[in-house]
Amino acid sequence: MPEAFELTTPEAAFVLGKPANDVKRAIDRGVVEAHRVVQGKTAHRYLGLADLVYLKASERLADKLTPDARGDLYVRLRDRLGAMEQGGDRSPQGRLDFWRKAAGRLRGKSFIDGLPKRIELGWASVDIEPDLLAVSGRLLLLAEVKADAERNAAGEPVIPGTSIEAYRVAALLEGGASAEEVLHEHPELAPEGVEWVRAYAATHPKRGRPFPKKGLKRSVRNLGLEALDEVLGPCDAWTEPEGGDAG
Repeated sequence: MPEAFELTTPEAAFVLGKPANDVKRAIDRGVVEAHRVVQGKTAHRYLGLADLVYLKASERLADKLTPDARGDLYVRLRDRLGAMEQGGDRSPQGRLDFWRKAAGRLRGKSFIDGLPKRIELGWASVDIEPDLLAVSGRLLLLAEVKADAERNAAGEPVIPGTSIEAYRVAALLEGGASAEEVLHEHPELAPEGVEWVRAYAATHPKRGRPFPKKGLKRSVRNLGLEALDEVLGPCDAWTEPEGGDAG
């Protein structure tokens, strides 16, 4: 049986390269059957590998499959790839351990090699290898993002290898900043860190009070305060008058 992946709606949307609302609509309309889990006072809906592969394949083959054929394909995929089943440690540490192990398995060819490449529908044989490859590639990226996640003392996620809060950079990107502007705002950040933030923010929507969508340097530029340099000179050129205080 394949690894029992459990993906939230944002995570599934990231793997599929679709807006989260598209995935929510697919669940609401019964296109795929999400597994509902109640944790505390909150209900979560999870999708599994069969659901993701089906959504990929049904879109790719939309003009070749009748509604009945799509339904048959989904049933067969759930049978071959496994339907969602409740289980596993859903604590933050438990999920982190799961994704770290999953990243190692997804990097190896054995993950794909152990899965069926074709689904027999009786009247036709459907090639799902392109969809498996697409889903597994994005699953690997998701697993690496989750496995590399770190938090500071305040509990905020930070970009791996730095003390920069992930949602602070995500807010800049959401506010229209380019990757180059983000790197200018945070010179200690590498380009790979910006891409990591995009993936993390897409799969882990921030709750609570948002960070500012403009950084300090960008705000200063927008105010035109850089013109002060022309009058006063750059800050690092300012020096104390010779002889100390005049008074």
